[in-house]
Amino acid sequence: MEGFFVFIFIAGGVVALIVWSLQHAKKVRQNWALFAQQSGLTYSGGISATANPHIAGWYGRTHVTINTVTRGSGKNRHTYTQFHAHVNVPMPQGLNLTREGLFSKMGKFFGGQDVQLGDKQLDDAFLIKAHDVMGAFNLMRIPQVKQALLTFLARHPNMQLNERHLMFEENGVLADMARMKVGVDDLAYLCQTLEAGYQQLLGASGQAPAQTQTQARPAKGRSAPAMRPAAAAEVLAAPAAVVTSALARQQLAEAQAAVQKMEYEAQTARQRADAEVAQALARKNAEVAAARAALERAQAEAEATVARTGDRPLPADSQRRQPAETSALADVAGVFGQLEKKMAAAGAFRADDVAATPGSAGAFGADKASPFAVGVSAADAFAAAPAGAAPSKFAPPKFEPPKFEPPKFAPRFEPKPAVTAADAVAGSSNFGTFEVKPDKQPAPNAEALSFDDLVQKLSQSGLFSSDRDKILAQYRDRVFILRLEVERVERTFGFDLPDNLRDGRTVEGRVSGKDLRVAARYPAGENERLDRMQPGVVIEVQGSLAAWDDLFKKATLNGF
Repeated sequence: MEGFFVFIFIAGGVVALIVWSLQHAKKVRQNWALFAQQSGLTYSGGISATANPHIAGWYGRTHVTINTVTRGSGKNRHTYTQFHAHVNVPMPQGLNLTREGLFSKMGKFFGGQDVQLGDKQLDDAFLIKAHDVMGAFNLMRIPQVKQALLTFLARHPNMQLNERHLMFEENGVLADMARMKVGVDDLAYLCQTLEAGYQQLLGASGQAPAQTQTQARPAKGRSAPAMRPAAAAEVLAAPAAVVTSALARQQLAEAQAAVQKMEYEAQTARQRADAEVAQALARKNAEVAAARAALERAQAEAEATVARTGDRPLPADSQRRQPAETSALADVAGVFGQLEKKMAAAGAFRADDVAATPGSAGAFGADKASPFAVGVSAADAFAAAPAGAAPSKFAPPKFEPPKFEPPKFAPRFEPKPAVTAADAVAGSSNFGTFEVKPDKQPAPNAEALSFDDLVQKLSQSGLFSSDRDKILAQYRDRVFILRLEVERVERTFGFDLPDNLRDGRTVEGRVSGKDLRVAARYPAGENERLDRMQPGVVIEVQGSLAAWDDLFKKATLNGF
């Protein structure tokens, strides 16, 4: 009986596992259909658990395909999700790129082809096969193409590029829509970089570049327009004669030597200028130190004089004012004395000497004669009191000029003590210790340049990449307002985009009335407005400088 219950339990678990697997498989197909709908692609194959899902369509200017494939049998049976894309320009004939691995090294040992481009990063990363070797060399050595290939390989190690077909695989049936979006974004970005590299080689060969398509997506069921196949060998290998020519190699070596000499001279001049600035700064510091020492000596001498004489010297301007002040005070005292004499002559009396109404008894004591009594004159009333007698309260006060207190001597310049490293790190107050961080040095003001001048400055052919990076760092936060003639609106691609720009849109076009290419990137919140925008309209773009694409000769702005 116990065995029967065990069997029922196991059977129930198996059934539950099968049901869960079917539900999960159906959920995966639903995610594929939802991703296709959100990306503007077409889903086919159904959403049942046993359906074979398939996605295809134009993702921007790149045609992409996502499908599943199963290889092996029995226990070795595995399913993979494949991502495919098609490059819309000719590629070097026979070009095949795969990751350099153990099996590829064994193949080379037994005579397999591996083209060496002379670039250690590319030669170590890829197993390169090509019939048009010079075309592969010219295309893959373009800095932007090289960086895009290496980044794509790092993110998708099992990638394969077979002429115009790009593909990579993921284990299992991919269910994460975020990873699916990353995959198609990477495919589109690498394909567009390869197309731009071909356009650059096309211009270098003297042929007119192909016109950029302004339509966002061709009609369904049609492939993107491609150039004639014969153009691949003609254009991609066109610089071969120049590169392989001995004279050209000599000229290239001389140019490289001249560039190295210029870099050395520039570095020497910078070092010499730095040394001169350091010497001038040392001289100025010495002069400041000498002036500070002289001021300290003068202050010490003044303090010693005060300690020796017991008083501070009277300033010169106060010495000049003292006689005039004394004379003015004496005149005031004289006027006051004349006023008292006139009061006495008019019979004025003092309230302190009269305690009651005039004539009443007790107004003056028996032993004190009133100064206003009959027979006592006004002059006697204001006469000076005898020696030893109490002074009259109405007698004019003796004038004494106020004592002059000279101001405390203090130097105009108060030298500040030198700040040590410990003082600049920490301090203390009534609220405890605190951290003191030195103020950041303000960045030098960027030269005021218009957008046209800035683009012309970044487009200089002889500009080193380090100098271009310095210019970008100097003007990265500068805000520009432009009138842009829209050519197309497409999804924002890139391997290292800021978080606020992911899933957003990029408006590409030219500055109105000028031959200046601009790409303005906007966050996802602007997608609905930008998706309705038609080619040919003129809009006002306000944004900060974010990057410069030297391959496309295009400035990128982060729009507001």
